[in-house]
Amino acid sequence: MIIFLDFDGVTHPYRGGAVFSRVEYLWQILRAIEANVVFTTSWRDDYPFDQLVDFATVGGGEDLAHRFIGATPSIEYSDRGAEVQEWIDSAGYDGKWLILDDAPELFSSPEGLYLINGKSGLTEQDVFNVLKVAE
Repeated sequence: MIIFLDFDGVTHPYRGGAVFSRVEYLWQILRAIEANVVFTTSWRDDYPFDQLVDFATVGGGEDLAHRFIGATPSIEYSDRGAEVQEWIDSAGYDGKWLILDDAPELFSSPEGLYLINGKSGLTEQDVFNVLKVAE
């Protein structure tokens, strides 16, 4: 399975709260299922891949660093769903996938989108729900 990961509103609340304060819930998901992660976050335009991995793993998730395998391309005048599809097509991936994001307006189609409440970021309930979807 591939998890396409946004940061703002997912690994931490969109506004307020400590940056990456909810990332431990992502670690719970990754420790429970065989999944790799591809970054969809806009942060991919400002930071190198290795630094994105550090952001997502520092403080207890370092053992999961090898599960972060790439980032979607940034396609001008496109939505995140199209960027996800471009990554899937380019990688020749034909398995299960799920997008963790808090901004449905960035997607022209809800296919594969698991919507996170951006005010809180990931929660224990999200972990439960994502694991159910991943079965």
